[in-house]
Amino acid sequence: MMKMRKIGWIGLWILVSCSCGKSEMKMFGGKNYVYFAGRYDRDSVEVSFYFHPNTEVLSIPVHLKVSGDLLTEDKTFVIEADESSTAEITDYTLPEWKWKAGEVEDSSFQVVLHYSPKLETRVVRLVLKVVENENFLPGDMPYRKKIIRFSALKSRPLWWNDKITDEYLGPYTEKKLDVFMEITGVGDLTGLDENRIRSLAVQFKYKLIEEAEKGNIIQDENGPMYKTVSVSV
Repeated sequence: MMKMRKIGWIGLWILVSCSCGKSEMKMFGGKNYVYFAGRYDRDSVEVSFYFHPNTEVLSIPVHLKVSGDLLTEDKTFVIEADESSTAEITDYTLPEWKWKAGEVEDSSFQVVLHYSPKLETRVVRLVLKVVENENFLPGDMPYRKKIIRFSALKSRPLWWNDKITDEYLGPYTEKKLDVFMEITGVGDLTGLDENRIRSLAVQFKYKLIEEAEKGNIIQDENGPMYKTVSVSV
């Protein structure tokens, strides 16, 4: 008798579990969401053409995520410039927003920024926002927008962080950045692996030492520059 009761309870538990599963599938079925991978208020992008000499266009990766049912066919979604943008339509080119069938839950799309003389004097802002269409709904509010600020102004780049200061290039100065770009031909270390960054820093320091040995000591406000480059050689 006890054994039959146990079997009965197990059967009831399985039935309830299956019912819950069917309920959840019904609740979420047919609804797909698309949203930016980072929060609107914490994950903005800043880029300057100054660090990319002789470049007329820059491609900026925009990372997106989807949730919902696995797609069995390619489906388009809508991301457009928000009215709070200061960038003009000629300042950028948006990609075709299409999620491919069977693609994993995250993907990257390229937004192209265009150089113009006005960027020499000011920063413009492109605010992207997810808009509902017949295929996708926007995700949670903090993930519905993405800010991209761009210019051609000279300023301390975001990639020159504490790690770059402590392990590779030493303290930032405008002159040091200019000389680094002149020697290496590189103005942006974003996304480079540590071996590549170290190689560039060593190249930079060796050139400074070489010039100093010739009597051409390159200096900034911190003194002889070769002494402040932190990478060990």
